[in-house]
Amino acid sequence: MRQVIDLGDFDRSTWINLTGASGHAFHPNYVDQAPLWQNHETRPWRFTPVALTDAATDTLTLLPG
Repeated sequence: MRQVIDLGDFDRSTWINLTGASGHAFHPNYVDQAPLWQNHETRPWRFTPVALTDAATDTLTLLPG
């Protein structure tokens, strides 16, 4: 994992995970971040609730059963 933390504004921090989110070698997303890694690129790492809400494309709501 490569991560750049902006201590002045955590919402401007970035990261990349070479082996994908799952880390499992046979998972389809295992190498999908490799091209970004090779080009020294990173992805946004949202930190504050406002930044997370603004960046969200879906929301999962869990209710007690």
